[in-house]
Amino acid sequence: PGRPRQPRRGRDGTAVTQLAYARRGEITPEMEYVAVRENVSPEVVREEIAAGRAVLPANVNHPEIEPMIIGKR
Repeated sequence: PGRPRQPRRGRDGTAVTQLAYARRGEITPEMEYVAVRENVSPEVVREEIAAGRAVLPANVNHPEIEPMIIGKR
């Protein structure tokens, strides 16, 4: 939030979805933003997404959207 960035695109066939990052153990800026907003740790957000219990809709070509998490908890 607040800093411009280039849209992310997959290289060599790698996925650039929040789910793919979560399953690789990577915490994205969107996950950090949601963690602060929901008052939980970024690792909890990553774990919930990786397990499929939550989704974080974020289109890489529309960085102006405000990240949110949808799921049980």
